[in-house]
Amino acid sequence: MFSSDAYEAFYVYIGTFLHEASIQIITSQSFLIALMVLLLGWFFLSSSWSYFSKFSPFGLSSKSAGLGVFFKVMACFLIGMSLLKVNTRTEIKNPTRVSWHDNKFIELNFPRVERSYSVSFLFDLMTSSAEEVAHFANQVIDNLFKKTNSQLDAP
Repeated sequence: MFSSDAYEAFYVYIGTFLHEASIQIITSQSFLIALMVLLLGWFFLSSSWSYFSKFSPFGLSSKSAGLGVFFKVMACFLIGMSLLKVNTRTEIKNPTRVSWHDNKFIELNFPRVERSYSVSFLFDLMTSSAEEVAHFANQVIDNLFKKTNSQLDAP
């Protein structure tokens, strides 16, 4: 993850800390696993009922479902579980790829700062791709509008 200045890095540290802490709280309970399996079973059962009701001569359900419903249920379940699985470490860096964890402003305002935080794979994938697109746009705009010096290096 990249941040342009110390203020932005401070808020990114707060966000990643809260993301890591909330996922640890949610996934630390064995009840969550039972709840997820129960929800998967319920959606599978209701989807099966809707799918097989169209073959019934009595019309047990007014609404029938296609075979794609099962794929949607499994895809949603896998995406939900991957959101909760913490398996990626991420660091907050400036555009020159130097970590903000030893910055004085960050250390003063966020006393328990760590070099990297654990985040989910999808969170890391989405933030990394958004940051790379933003970094590319910054470089293009900076190269188009700079006169004497780069605004990204020395504003």
